[in-house]
Amino acid sequence: MEVIQYKTGKAPLEAYSSLIKSIYGASPCYAASLAEEALYQLAPENPFLSFGAREGFLATDGGAPAAHACAITDSRLPAGTGLIGYFDALGAEAAKGVIAAACANLAARGVNKIYGPVNDTTWQRYGVSIAGEAPPFSGEPFTPREYADYFENAGFSISDRRLSTSMAVGELPFEGYGNCYETLLKKGFTFAEVEPAALAPRAKEIYSIVNSAFGGTPLFVRSGFGEFLYSASARAGRAAGVIFLLAHDGQNKPAAFLMGMPDSCSGGENFIFKTIGVTAECRRMGMGRALFHLMHLRLRDGGAKKCIFSTMRDGNPGIQALTACAPVLHRGYLTFMKEI
Repeated sequence: MEVIQYKTGKAPLEAYSSLIKSIYGASPCYAASLAEEALYQLAPENPFLSFGAREGFLATDGGAPAAHACAITDSRLPAGTGLIGYFDALGAEAAKGVIAAACANLAARGVNKIYGPVNDTTWQRYGVSIAGEAPPFSGEPFTPREYADYFENAGFSISDRRLSTSMAVGELPFEGYGNCYETLLKKGFTFAEVEPAALAPRAKEIYSIVNSAFGGTPLFVRSGFGEFLYSASARAGRAAGVIFLLAHDGQNKPAAFLMGMPDSCSGGENFIFKTIGVTAECRRMGMGRALFHLMHLRLRDGGAKKCIFSTMRDGNPGIQALTACAPVLHRGYLTFMKEI
């Protein structure tokens, strides 16, 4: 077993892509999209590199790729905080090698608290998956379940729990949320569906909601606008069948959004409620219910059989109230932390 260190911009991209496809070969659609996404985010053009730095590690066994990880720092995180991201491994020995190398690299750079796995920031993939037998869905941080063991065996402890849930389309309670929508209309709020081709021109409106709505984790950083365009907005605009609902208040200020899309891994049989964001001043007004109601109206004539509510913080009372009806657990996710 050999661990090779490399610099940003000199990544052994073909080796990492090959490793991903080996690990997720049972789900070829997912493997292909994950490999494409990883190489896109690791490209030297990623605006994240204006704020952060990466050192990469590739373990090989008999010349074949066996594990990969990046040691990541970000000037926007608290002092002494580092990340391990872009982690994948074919086995325990290779996983141990790249995690140990990444930890040693971060320690040498003055880091004393490490979180992982996190791909640059929490705007990207983070965490390992631990529960549920269902196949992966598009954009999910799906991993082999032994990844949790790899981090725990390296001395990491659980720092964050998330989950995805699902519900049959016929069981959705969102038609009953129409009163919330009507009430907000009377208060001067407006709602519109933004076509995928128009997402980039509307990016500043969406960005203002995003930076108002999200936070509450020790890893949260306010994304730069360039990063947002590169990864979130630009990638969403390329997703086939994406539905993006955008709300404004009576002064035409951006208030909330909801993004959903057909799950390409299921051939469109599942529909993903991907991301919802509501500005601080527009919360507790029924905005989420109104957006879920409108998304449900769009789904009624489609072919989806099941909806997946993607990667919510475990115990989040807001999303639990929105989805109601005790949805079925699809999968759980863990993020880890280690002090050194």
